[in-house]
Amino acid sequence: MGSNSITDVIGRLKVLEGRIQQLEEEKKEFTKSVSQGWEEVREAIRSGKSTDDRIKDFVIMRYGKQNKECEGVYRDLQERLAGKAGQFVLMAEAREKEAKFRLCSMLPPQDDDRFSKTYEHLSLGVLSGEMLIFSVAENLCTIPIGGNLAYYTGELSWEGEHVLQEKQPMLVSTPDGERDLVLQYGKTFRDHLGEKDRYQLDVLVGNDEVMGWFAKMQPFRQKILYRMARMLDRPLEGDTTGGNPYLAFPGLR
Repeated sequence: MGSNSITDVIGRLKVLEGRIQQLEEEKKEFTKSVSQGWEEVREAIRSGKSTDDRIKDFVIMRYGKQNKECEGVYRDLQERLAGKAGQFVLMAEAREKEAKFRLCSMLPPQDDDRFSKTYEHLSLGVLSGEMLIFSVAENLCTIPIGGNLAYYTGELSWEGEHVLQEKQPMLVSTPDGERDLVLQYGKTFRDHLGEKDRYQLDVLVGNDEVMGWFAKMQPFRQKILYRMARMLDRPLEGDTTGGNPYLAFPGLR
């Protein structure tokens, strides 16, 4: 390649580099305009205007812009509520938490005596309607339940705590982001027992799904449903555990 040819190539490259820089500047301006545009849309929704689609409104407000994938998660849950009014709904949330553990009480604690526990948070209610409740301004999505919420929390393999929460909503997405249907629903992780199909957040709709979910567990865990159902004044047929943690579901075998 002659010197003139090299000079020509360098000249063309400089032109292309200049064009790239120009496009990058234009991209910044376009991105800024799009961001401002979505903020105007959110402000309009915040002031009471609507796209005439409550799920689309909610997604725009919560996630910043229209997103059909996010909408699909809420639409799927909405469809599953159809025809289930008066039946159980269960929200099962699993979280891992690092804990310190003394390998031997006779030995001094070691810095590496740590492991992950999986805590489950179960919320059981009775569906009072078939439509998700969206509070766009507060970024809240709630499953309609009538009355109270039976709540259980505990480690994966041990007895936990049961609490009856009166007039407590069943929130599937909270404004603080601690619970988010899109980010957690159907996502799995490998827990400390090596089970890789643990769901971060699962929603079981209807009596069949709820009882089926518990029926797959160990017998001492299955009694949790009976107790939670009694707390809601909805005792289940076949509840003969009498508080015995080792009796399984007789009607689901």
